[in-house]
Amino acid sequence: MTQNKPPSTAVRIFSICLIPFIGFLVLRFYFGQPPTNDATPNQISSGAPKVVTVASTIQPITKPLTTPPTQLPVVPEIVPNTTLTVEPTDPPPTPPSIIVSAESGLNVRGGAGTSYPITRVAPNGQQVELSGASENVDGFVWVQLTEGGWVQKQYLKQE
Repeated sequence: MTQNKPPSTAVRIFSICLIPFIGFLVLRFYFGQPPTNDATPNQISSGAPKVVTVASTIQPITKPLTTPPTQLPVVPEIVPNTTLTVEPTDPPPTPPSIIVSAESGLNVRGGAGTSYPITRVAPNGQQVELSGASENVDGFVWVQLTEGGWVQKQYLKQE
């Protein structure tokens, strides 16, 4: 049986150089001839001048080349040493004072009606503030206090 000898160094170098050269030839054939420096864009490969006629019309510019600045808002002129006079407005009307008018004090209840428990007793002459809520229970008008609780309206007087 005979053994195959490895190729010599010269054969290896030749094949290493041959493969890229063959690749270069294939690519050159695929992409065609590169242009030469003596050709101009207006010449055909035969050397005859090529005449190109471009039909175009020039349109006038209808809009300005730059956009005009935007209109700035008008700011009132500030004059130094100007005194402004502000007229006082009427203060909001104060609600009338509501006073407890019960000699032995007024029972403040947890709800509108005598069936609710007494939470405290407001002394005679104490000023109270009403929330605006009212109910008619058992023939009596009950009003709600802003600090909580209900009292009979008949024991309150307005000053």
